[in-house]
Amino acid sequence: MHQLLIEEHLERDKIGLTSLIFYFKKGEELKEREVFNKQSIINELIKSHHGDLNNYVSNGLLAAENDPEFFAHLIVWNLIKGEIRDSKIALPIINLRKLNKEDTEFAENAISSLMTLDPRSLVKAYRFNKELSKTGRIIPGKNRRMLESALKKYLEIRETNRGWWDRTVLQHKKSIKELYAVSHYKPSDYAQAVLFDKEPPKGSIFQKISSLHNMAPSEAAGFILNHKIPYQIALGSLGRKKSEYEKNPEFILALLEGMSGQQLLNSTKFLTSMGVFSSPMLSSEYNKALERAKKDKKVSTLKAGKAMEALQEDSTIDPNIIAKLSAIQETKISQKTLEGDWLVLGDCSGSMSKAIELSKDISSYITKSVKGKVYLIFFNVNPRFFEVTGKKLEEIKKETKFIIAGGGTSCGCGLKFLQDRNIIINGITMVSDGGDNRAPLFHDAYKSYIKKMDIEPTVYFFKVPGDRDVLSEYCKKFDVHLETFNMEKIDYYSLPNIIPTMKTSRYGLLDEIMNIPLLTFEKVFATK
Repeated sequence: MHQLLIEEHLERDKIGLTSLIFYFKKGEELKEREVFNKQSIINELIKSHHGDLNNYVSNGLLAAENDPEFFAHLIVWNLIKGEIRDSKIALPIINLRKLNKEDTEFAENAISSLMTLDPRSLVKAYRFNKELSKTGRIIPGKNRRMLESALKKYLEIRETNRGWWDRTVLQHKKSIKELYAVSHYKPSDYAQAVLFDKEPPKGSIFQKISSLHNMAPSEAAGFILNHKIPYQIALGSLGRKKSEYEKNPEFILALLEGMSGQQLLNSTKFLTSMGVFSSPMLSSEYNKALERAKKDKKVSTLKAGKAMEALQEDSTIDPNIIAKLSAIQETKISQKTLEGDWLVLGDCSGSMSKAIELSKDISSYITKSVKGKVYLIFFNVNPRFFEVTGKKLEEIKKETKFIIAGGGTSCGCGLKFLQDRNIIINGITMVSDGGDNRAPLFHDAYKSYIKKMDIEPTVYFFKVPGDRDVLSEYCKKFDVHLETFNMEKIDYYSLPNIIPTMKTSRYGLLDEIMNIPLLTFEKVFATK
């Protein structure tokens, strides 16, 4: 609901663009001064750190201190556009440490962002907050009180809606109990009975769930379906053996109905072991659940791909199911639109096997996201050209299967290839170690291209391990702007978060971030 509320206000509350360049006067001369590299900060803050929130601290504090307005908008942009849950937890908590008591608007924005989280994530944010406080990084008193008040409101508005409260507790009972404790919010009599007295009121959904394991199979399945009991709760409360699930397919039907899109994809192996894909009826219900998952905004882009890989190992699985999983991934990626025509330059010189595979992956992401054309050129000292517009990863891999690593490195030969054929592109993705050692060098080819074609494509450099990175040195020296993603520090799970940040305008992403309206308690706590 919070996600919908945020998106609902995006178009309504547009704010004016904020200048992203700072100036200072020295004598009579006005000079440009960058306080810090915003794009680099964005690149760092959207990575997946697999649960270690401390990895966000140094760059987060830098951004929050240098430009609190930018960081405030980045928090909301990441909340809406990002897929890395940890960054949504960490950034607001980090932000609160750099705000003064007069920064009320930014503090409300950070705390409002936290209030959109589910209880489990909010508890993680609270613990992270305590951890940072122990290091001496504390939240100023006024903002700390604002956070404590918001935590109480978070619980209060759920208590006023019994259905919402019940559903929340069903999924997050342990976390909700902790939130009551840390916020010192006095629970209602009903909440007290369910959470702390362990005596759920007679006739409540909690009382019925406690007797689920004693119900007959048809009655238990009917209860799960009628009350939309979450999959994990139902599975734990049923307490049945595997043989009972196999004998009573109505259990599986009920569980499938209660699964979120993410749970469905995460449970692929479990469902396989329960014989779902060997039963026409259960397989049909699984297909219906997949269709629901396609519309689920919380489904991670990569989850469908991982589920697909798990099923491909089983030769008995219907290929149509694998195709549907592939379609979910295609749908999720296609929702992340890119503008313009793009060139992917993949280094296939000596020892660049990783660059070859990464270039294929990046190409497939771009083809699913872009509205224009996509060209893939592998290069050593010669270019090998492929047009991959609209093609899936499997098709790209098949078409490029004979590309192998070997030879010297001319990072500019692919761009020279396009220039000679008068092909216009708006963005470039370079995947290489940057060991540019043969003419045409990239910076020379780039300067020549923009002079002839009268267009200046943005350049994104995905740097892989290898030789010394002279490409970046040359580009800096000759004023060719690169946005660099260090692939030694970024894993595959971060790619869906990174690709949408690539723009055909140098400041396009920054403008997009600054146009996102800040959050308020009124918006976040609005209930229907």
